[in-house]
Amino acid sequence: MRPGEAVLLLGLVLPFVATLDETLWTYFQILVIVTLVFHIAYEKIRWQLYPAYLAFLISFASSNLFLQILCGLLALVSVVLCIALPVSVLPKYATAPFGVGIINCMWDRESPPASSLTHVRPYPEHKMAAKILYPIEKISRGKVSPWLPRDISGHIIQKGVHPSLPFWTAAHLELSSLPCLEGVPISTAMDKWPLVLFSHGLKGVPEVYMTIASEIACRGFVVCLVQHTDGSAADGHFQHFATDDHAARNEQNNIRAKDISFALDMLMTNSVEKTQTPLVLLAQKIDFSQIAVVGHSFGGATAVKVVIEDERVSCCVGLDPWLFPLSETDKTAPTKATISFLASKEWQWQENIERMKLVMSHTKTGGDLVFVTGMGHQNFSDVPFMANFSLLKRSKIIGNYDRYKGLTLLGSHIFSFFCREFPYLSEKEHYKKELDQCHRFLKEESKVLFVDAISPNRL
Repeated sequence: MRPGEAVLLLGLVLPFVATLDETLWTYFQILVIVTLVFHIAYEKIRWQLYPAYLAFLISFASSNLFLQILCGLLALVSVVLCIALPVSVLPKYATAPFGVGIINCMWDRESPPASSLTHVRPYPEHKMAAKILYPIEKISRGKVSPWLPRDISGHIIQKGVHPSLPFWTAAHLELSSLPCLEGVPISTAMDKWPLVLFSHGLKGVPEVYMTIASEIACRGFVVCLVQHTDGSAADGHFQHFATDDHAARNEQNNIRAKDISFALDMLMTNSVEKTQTPLVLLAQKIDFSQIAVVGHSFGGATAVKVVIEDERVSCCVGLDPWLFPLSETDKTAPTKATISFLASKEWQWQENIERMKLVMSHTKTGGDLVFVTGMGHQNFSDVPFMANFSLLKRSKIIGNYDRYKGLTLLGSHIFSFFCREFPYLSEKEHYKKELDQCHRFLKEESKVLFVDAISPNRL
């Protein structure tokens, strides 16, 4: 709960739990009024406090005992709502070697992606959106980037939770800020930086993976999160399919893989342009010989498809992947890329596990399959920070594992894997220091990790 909110709610509840003399009560009322002005001007209003705003007006309009009791009850309703749906404070990555910068981009396409199935309708627009996170100097100053604008959070709630929920249900999430700065140049600690392409899950968007993307970027990677155009993103183009409609999911996955390769094409094109736009300047600092792809859930299948089809991508990490969309040919397609799967022990099932093992058996090294206990499927996204942690655990939306530790575990696993696949990184001082810290953390948390891999244990 934010400071202004806490003081405002305390001012409404206090008369029922404490006795103040007339002078102290007058001063306290003045404090509450000043706090309300501060709250509206700087913290901004949110719907969870509407009952409290109403109670505030009633309390000054009448001293009627019934109305005063009503004010107290309204204030308690707001207390419960604010605790259940807080304005989240996202991790700041204070111990990481770098800060994180962000660029929002929209690329033009000559033609929208085509589908071989009539009932799979990709975006008709000739555009594709992406967010790019990158390492910056920690002393940098810039505009703080908002987390989830209302138009995005509304689609997430209606597509990802329930279509009958009001669009404004998660509007408070736009009041949270990302630990990312806009308009800041990339760090000069290296001439070129490795690139990570990120694929979101079903009913997802890049914005719900900003914490894990920041975890990767603050360790020294450029991370490009693509908004897919196949109809699987939580936006106005979302398409519903039966869970067993394999043909549709496979076709969507093919389009998603093309989205990732298109983003890579555009970054490579931007890197040779002569203009001095922020995107061009950033692309010129990318090492296109060191490219990885990461995907969560549906994005895990997309990441596998990418390394099968696009030889520019060297390795792949699947976060609790859902591999149903892969075709039988995809599952057995040979690839030179190394694949690492990090999966929830509670969410995965035998058929999907067998798919992961089949895919790994056709990679150059066999890859890794690591299970983590205590983390649910949505622990691999920003969902643990969208509502009260205890409430999310009780509703089984996420697991019991600490959300901050879980985020560090994901970042440490991915970073360690990339350093193995890009050996030159561990020769750099900041990568080497960070790798040592990651290894120590993974060792400390080994009780929640279970390795079931074709290749030897790499942790």
